[in-house]
Amino acid sequence: MARPLRIEYPGAWYHAMNRGVGRRTIFPCDTLRQQFLSLLADIHDRFAICCHAYCLMSNHYHLMLHTPRGGLSRAMRHLDGVYTQRHNRQQQTDGPLFRGRYKAQLIECGDYLWAVSRYIHRNPLEAGLCRSPTDYPWSSYRFFTGEQGAPAWLYRHRTLRQFRSVDEYRVFVESEDALSAEIKKALSVLQEESCPPILGSEAFVEATLQTVPYDYEIPQSRRTQTTLSVDSIVDSVCAARGWPRDTLIKPADKQARWRRALVMTAVSQYTAASLSEIGAVFDIHYSTAASAISRFRDNAKTGSDSASDLQLLRELLWKMGNGQT
Repeated sequence: MARPLRIEYPGAWYHAMNRGVGRRTIFPCDTLRQQFLSLLADIHDRFAICCHAYCLMSNHYHLMLHTPRGGLSRAMRHLDGVYTQRHNRQQQTDGPLFRGRYKAQLIECGDYLWAVSRYIHRNPLEAGLCRSPTDYPWSSYRFFTGEQGAPAWLYRHRTLRQFRSVDEYRVFVESEDALSAEIKKALSVLQEESCPPILGSEAFVEATLQTVPYDYEIPQSRRTQTTLSVDSIVDSVCAARGWPRDTLIKPADKQARWRRALVMTAVSQYTAASLSEIGAVFDIHYSTAASAISRFRDNAKTGSDSASDLQLLRELLWKMGNGQT
């Protein structure tokens, strides 16, 4: 299974969520809900992750997060991992609680942010659990409307200052027709199991995919941006760079091995192929492919020419996947 897209950089905004394995209940009691909220405070203090909205449903949760310093992956591992431990201890169970790694949609600032806040706060209403979002005790909505005093780790002002008053935000959340057709269409896929990894305008999505640095996790873009096979990518790259394919399959010198590692690294980031599939194309064992890719990434992080070459190759692959070559 391809891993979800991970685009992380300081200042990014996300819609993060996770669901119980087999849709099992992950919040069986109020005590555990409070434990989860205490962990939101914990990731704020430990990792500087700012929560701007949340909703805890019975078998899943939704969060709107801002990461001034980056570090979303570490924070979410802490949140899901520690909560699973506490849940299993309290319920006297063991094993995984969540269906897998969390989802984190990168959100474009502006209207899309406020739309996600609305989506999160309307979740219990859409599920038929309440008549008004203010009636649901396990979302952040009542802190926004002044029904309760907000905890220090919950950031409301960035959202509320986009509206002339709290009442205007309340109308925005509770009105059925508060969103533009474009944003409504973008939000319509949030319920799907394989929702897009970036939420925003077409220009934002395109610009993000073109500028994501080489060492960010981008495997979901393998599926979202290209249906090219590893084999066809290798052929196209060799043609574009003037490299004989045979020299990549059976590299005779250090330069050829470097080229092979470059192509394998780009392919591993940009397609859904497993290491075994990549190794089969290059006629090597998957562990050899893994080692070569790992070494290339390490070299790229030192600021060598490997980083710029990898970025150029990724741009070529993006254009190929979008029919621009």
